[in-house]
Amino acid sequence: MSNKHKRAERTERASQQRRERELEQQRRARIIVTVIVAVVVLIVVVVAVAIIPRLGEEGPTPSGITAENGIRSTAAQPTSPTTGGSGSLEPVQVVVYEDFHCPSCKEFESSAGGYLQQQVDVGAIEVEYRPIAILDRVSSTDYSTRSAGAAACVLEDADVATFVTFHDALFANQPAEGGPGLSGDDLVQIAEQSGASGDVGACISNGTYEDWTARATEAASQDGVVQTPTVRVNGTDVIGQGGNVPSAQDLMAAISEARDATPAS
Repeated sequence: MSNKHKRAERTERASQQRRERELEQQRRARIIVTVIVAVVVLIVVVVAVAIIPRLGEEGPTPSGITAENGIRSTAAQPTSPTTGGSGSLEPVQVVVYEDFHCPSCKEFESSAGGYLQQQVDVGAIEVEYRPIAILDRVSSTDYSTRSAGAAACVLEDADVATFVTFHDALFANQPAEGGPGLSGDDLVQIAEQSGASGDVGACISNGTYEDWTARATEAASQDGVVQTPTVRVNGTDVIGQGGNVPSAQDLMAAISEARDATPAS
């Protein structure tokens, strides 16, 4: 065999080996791509299995809540029955939509809270508090949502009377707008001081009823609530003088008018 033929064979073998190496590299690349795709698909499936079943889930609703997401305060033992000319009268229904971070709500409670409680105690009215969260934007920690959820924890842990005590304490200790609001530990401490048990801490810290707060807030919006406080007496909004926050006098007048319009049983 001539040198020319030998060189041609060597060149052919080299070319064949090069083609084989290229084919092997391509095969390995396809395997790597296939493995990567399989891993990505597996990750997607695992995430989907973990998340998709939860998409339709809603957080729990505290026991004792009304169908309208309220906490109803009624007289345990009325001290003086409300009477009309021909018999007893049903209590007037007062609904208060409020945000625990709302300065106007604190103003309303300072003005009318004592009067409301006195009227509840004698059986003249029933008050349904409906905590909502529309002021998370003025807190760096969504304090409106956290405080409303904490109030629901107190109700769940104890009773309506303890909720009312906690409710009043939140307004008495209302933080300034623009900051973080009260911490979780602060809320737990106030809850326990209001009469809740030591178990309330886990409920508050875990944000157990924050999803419920979001649902209650949305329901209030659907019910035409655009600001807090929104106060309704027998279904009619009570508006303060000049569109301001209703005062105790405004509330007294609205309750008196509603009572006069209520037929005696």
